[in-house]
Amino acid sequence: EHARKYKMANNGWCFPALFETSPGTYLLLAEAGLDDTYFGGRLEADAAGGLYRFRMPNPGDALGDGSIYPESEALMQTPWRVMINGSLAAVFESTLITDLSPELDSSFGGEIPDWIKPGRACWNWGHYHSVRFEREMASIDAAAEMGWEYVLVDANWNRWNGRNSEPLLRKLVERANEKGVGLLLWYNSGGGHNIVTEEPRNLMQDPQVRLKEMKRISALGIKGIKVDFFHSDKQNRIQQYLGILKDAAETKLLVNFHGCTMPRGWERQYPHLMTSEAVHGGEQYNFALTKGPRGNQNLYYLFTRNVVGPMDYTPVIFENYFTATGNSYGHSLAQAVAFESGLQHYASTLIDEKRGYQKVFGIWPEVEKLMRAVPAHWDESRLIDGDPDSHALVVRRSGENWFAAGFSGVRRPMKVDLDTSFLGEGEWLVTWAADGSGRKLLKCGTRDIRAGEKLSYRMLPYGGFTLMFEKK
Repeated sequence: EHARKYKMANNGWCFPALFETSPGTYLLLAEAGLDDTYFGGRLEADAAGGLYRFRMPNPGDALGDGSIYPESEALMQTPWRVMINGSLAAVFESTLITDLSPELDSSFGGEIPDWIKPGRACWNWGHYHSVRFEREMASIDAAAEMGWEYVLVDANWNRWNGRNSEPLLRKLVERANEKGVGLLLWYNSGGGHNIVTEEPRNLMQDPQVRLKEMKRISALGIKGIKVDFFHSDKQNRIQQYLGILKDAAETKLLVNFHGCTMPRGWERQYPHLMTSEAVHGGEQYNFALTKGPRGNQNLYYLFTRNVVGPMDYTPVIFENYFTATGNSYGHSLAQAVAFESGLQHYASTLIDEKRGYQKVFGIWPEVEKLMRAVPAHWDESRLIDGDPDSHALVVRRSGENWFAAGFSGVRRPMKVDLDTSFLGEGEWLVTWAADGSGRKLLKCGTRDIRAGEKLSYRMLPYGGFTLMFEKK
């Protein structure tokens, strides 16, 4: 009924789109440099004769709020329509989306300020589907003990204390400051474009209301915001995105967009945009059993969605609802390295000794070591081996340390060899966690190697493995 009312029968295909144009050669289509004078585009659903056409949003998107036709009193500028063409490694490693986008906004004074800091975030909502003050206090302590930089307080925090939440927020900030952890707050984007009842609502749409709220929480010591449920790529929503980024820059708040459009290079102009969802990610696993992404879908994300910008997938789940899809614990852990996000929100809990991460850490301490060490910012990334229809083997460098992740997108076991020549020279300590004999079992360990040695790992169907290399 909703689809008929708002004429949403033919939604088309969202960017990015990946095509194999010849054996070993790929073409990725996307957009870059979108500003507030235009809308975010997509591809028509039907490709008559193999011809894909560019199209506008649907009139019914976002409950019919906003026009599909762009308007501007000033010069109107269409975004770049981007084609990344080459080997799969060339597509994976491309920075063309940000390269084609506007340079650093003048409000930053010519350099990225030091308040913009990537990091790992403890996130309770993905495990409990609710937020409680006491739980967030415990999460601050747990994040600090792990060396993680942030805690995300998700929806409905404003209902605490009879809707007088500010005294409790002050207590959270005080504890976070003591522990060296930053706090992030969730917001509904509000307005007539969504009917989601989660709160706070209607504080991120009107520019005056939005700036007042941002100044308030920044003064309290909050470090960033997560804004959700945009539901449209029409021009009016693009204007809201960019308005949020401009006001957040003024008030020194990091930004995470959820329920949102795909990245189009805005993080070059506004580097406090740390990540965006725009993916059917980890939170989908616990909405309904077997509804989360299977291993092949996660593999597609690596070669499509994550190519165009940071992806807030909310990875690494060690629960039944993850393995029910056929994925293994090894596949889950590999996402911490394979998926890139300036704010990496881990989807399970640190504060339940019988479930979540604590359960796994108690059995396999190497997993805890890896999750303490994997950063949210990388100095170098390479695709060593892979195919969108079978597997990926990724290596990333942070400082002197290297990390590797392999995961499978097929329903059969497979063996992957890793040539460690990328390490350069010398001796290295390898910490590793790989598939065991079942989806909920891991094999873990440490060993010394010399650069150039070949390491081999067997992956289960929809399996994976993770390694850390430390220079000796």
